[in-house]
Amino acid sequence: MDKELNDIEKYLKALAHKVRRDIIRALAERGNLSYTELMRITGVMDSGTFAFHIKMLQGLIEKDPATGDYRLTEEGWRAYQALKIMASREKIEIEKPMEKEQAKEKTIVKLGELPQLRFTYKLAEKLRREGKKALIRDVATLIIDDMPENLLDSVLEGIYDVDTVIVPSYLQHIVVLKSKDIGYIGESEPIGHTLSESIANIVKTAITSAMKGLAKTTIKPFSFMGKKIPADIVLDEKPERPDIDLVIDTSSIRIEETEDKISFKGEYAEGGIASLKVSDNKLIGVFDTANGILKLPGENNSIDLRIDTSSVNGVIHATNNVKAIIDTSKIDLEIIGLMDTSSFFNIDTSNGSLKIHYRKFTGDARLEFNVDTSSITIEVYIPKDIAVEASIIGDYGTIEVNGFKGKSYRDPDYSSAIARLSITVSAETSKVRVIIRKERNK
Repeated sequence: MDKELNDIEKYLKALAHKVRRDIIRALAERGNLSYTELMRITGVMDSGTFAFHIKMLQGLIEKDPATGDYRLTEEGWRAYQALKIMASREKIEIEKPMEKEQAKEKTIVKLGELPQLRFTYKLAEKLRREGKKALIRDVATLIIDDMPENLLDSVLEGIYDVDTVIVPSYLQHIVVLKSKDIGYIGESEPIGHTLSESIANIVKTAITSAMKGLAKTTIKPFSFMGKKIPADIVLDEKPERPDIDLVIDTSSIRIEETEDKISFKGEYAEGGIASLKVSDNKLIGVFDTANGILKLPGENNSIDLRIDTSSVNGVIHATNNVKAIIDTSKIDLEIIGLMDTSSFFNIDTSNGSLKIHYRKFTGDARLEFNVDTSSITIEVYIPKDIAVEASIIGDYGTIEVNGFKGKSYRDPDYSSAIARLSITVSAETSKVRVIIRKERNK
């Protein structure tokens, strides 16, 4: 007992944070666990933050060479015993360092009240080193540079009252989740563009944003009372496996597959939009107060989908990643043909069903959902030889697979499989049912 009490001093720094204590307890009480399982148990969704906590536990935990899962070392078991003693005898000594670290984590740097602000990789790295986060507000145009997803996620506290955000497409989902009162989110230009071209495009995007905001406040409330304008759009150009970029706002759209020409047939209200065009092998569609049938190719690359206050149903094919923001909508949508890529869905105040079909692949694929105030059924269809792990973060969702029903599931051969799919669902205030269906290999 005396030795265990003496060891407490040695472990205080490593165990000062609740996340690290939870990791030690989980490994002691549940046995060996994977990196993903430990993230789910602790509730830390940012991989950069979680990797920091794992590093702080060096010497107390280690990887099992046979499975790659984490386990306690001999020192780790002693730390666990110390935790048990501290819980009953030395609680204050543990909580004070934790409170100090939490106060450090909550240090916020306020940026803004400028016509333009550039959030650089160098600034983000500086904030992370200092344990600080940036709160950006009251900016006309915010430009976010290329940087790792986990870096931006770990240092960005929020973005408020910003007219235009220019950000790389792979970082847009982080901006959406941490933003409020934003006029427009646009994609930054590729590195090959000159500075003058980039500035020109930013100015153009800012003007578009302002016009779009004006249209929403002045025209939109009256658009449904205006006359209906017929729309019959047929594109002569049929790109080979294009990227799909769709914005559907206050519309009712059915999406169908076509082997012929890309088209939209329907109508839109006066003051609305029905637009289809091809640019650099990207198919771009914008529909505002429109109703009709949209016909898309049967083979596409990636999908960037934004649906707001709309009813959308049908089928879209994609082999690469999908990024979807679905807000206050009724959906009945199927996405077919995904492979070893990462896809992200942000679903807010929606109901209906979403079906996602995977093809046979090798390697690792990720599927992430952030679901808020929704009642939705998500069905994921995968070939039988793809191993799957899935977890629900929150109290209201369930995972169903092969007769199993619960908060988390993992195939026994997941660690050794040559094809793996990881599914994570954050459902803090939502009723979500995730059904995983294994089919014959396709």
